[in-house]
Amino acid sequence: MEKQARRIETLKARAELQQGRLARPDEATRMSSSSASSSRGRKLVGEDKLRARIVRQRKEALRYGVERLELEVLQKERELRRHLDG
Repeated sequence: MEKQARRIETLKARAELQQGRLARPDEATRMSSSSASSSRGRKLVGEDKLRARIVRQRKEALRYGVERLELEVLQKERELRRHLDG
């Protein structure tokens, strides 16, 4: 029974993580396209364009990493509470 409860919690946490992954690209593309065109007013060319894309990708990867770590922390906290309560 306890194994089953743990499995359910793990699946819930995994589902939350997947929802975050699925929701993130839509937000990132909307934000980056609107902010890139309106925030500066000048067009990027060549090397500047490549650098901007690399920076954008790095920021997105860092955001995703932070989100994943936050979800892991929440899962560990739940496991710890369950261990202390049980």
